[in-house]
Amino acid sequence: EASSRDIVVGETVTLVARTKDTYGRDAEVKWSSTAGSLNVEQDGRVARVRFTEVGTYTVRSALIIDDREADTDLVEVRVRPVG
Repeated sequence: EASSRDIVVGETVTLVARTKDTYGRDAEVKWSSTAGSLNVEQDGRVARVRFTEVGTYTVRSALIIDDREADTDLVEVRVRPVG
């Protein structure tokens, strides 16, 4: 299910991956964004994206288990002008 966030230009949105029990299997979270500056922290569990342009963008997280994409999540970020 997609969710959305509204921010203004220059703000950073912080997203936390919803992780499932992977029963000891090799798992990682991969993040991508259609714009902005993406920084990943805490072994992939947290992503911070700073947007400097007005627009609507998508941030995607993918849970990879044993080299296969097990789950994905999308967040739509609407970036408004300041003021």
